[in-house]
Amino acid sequence: MKTELNWRDGIHFAATTSTGIVVQVDGPPDMGGKGGGARPMDLMLMGIGSCTAVDVMHMLHKARCNVTRCTTQISAKRADTHPQVFEQIHINFLLAGSGLTESKVERVLKLSKEKYCSASIMMQRAGVEVSYDWEFLPEEPAFSTDGNEVPPTMGLHHVALISERYEDSRRFYTKCMGLDVEWEPDRDNVYLTSGRDNLAIHRCQPMDSGPDSKLDHIGFVVEEERYVDMWFDYLKSQAIDIEGEPKSHRDGARSFYAFDPDGTKVQIIYHPPLAGAQQESG
Repeated sequence: MKTELNWRDGIHFAATTSTGIVVQVDGPPDMGGKGGGARPMDLMLMGIGSCTAVDVMHMLHKARCNVTRCTTQISAKRADTHPQVFEQIHINFLLAGSGLTESKVERVLKLSKEKYCSASIMMQRAGVEVSYDWEFLPEEPAFSTDGNEVPPTMGLHHVALISERYEDSRRFYTKCMGLDVEWEPDRDNVYLTSGRDNLAIHRCQPMDSGPDSKLDHIGFVVEEERYVDMWFDYLKSQAIDIEGEPKSHRDGARSFYAFDPDGTKVQIIYHPPLAGAQQESG
């Protein structure tokens, strides 16, 4: 195995795996990070969580379980002083489906923890306390596409503007309106938030923007990533004009665009920071 990191700017790197997958990596703000990618220690937790999640799903499928939902939650406690290593890691599985039993799940988690999950076992051998837990989720009713039932959204929480005076607009919304920079991938795009919403500003040249509106699109946030694809199928069944297939983005979001009758672009988006904020407020 090997990986390669290519420096972009500041402390932002693009890491390429041995299979050619590119992952954006950035550091915390106090070191100059601008939110352009995942932080290194977060990536370590993602690695442990995904390593054991792959084991668990593989073994549950072999045990003839029809898993319809699987969310893996990974939390960690770090040392108070440098090098602030992980001291404890807890992995919690939320599962739904048919054929799942307590004995099957407990056996699968034990095998992953003690035999198969390389990342988890490596941490344990280094002295990190790793614990596992799980719970069953209630089955959700299937969404129909006859117009009577659709996947839920969390409301309108995202607006994107196109700006000929990009720096002035950025300054207005941050300095005057008090929004924080959530992500600034480059000098022409910035994503701002108050914690429970998202405003995107995209730079444009005067000839690029129409005379009547500076609105690029509006976005409806959904609580789970899979809801994006459910909305895509639903809107297709309603003969709504759609721009492309759902896509996953480098900041962890997933979305697609549709158009209302007047041609306004409407984004259905799963955005982890917004979905998490709304869940906490609920």
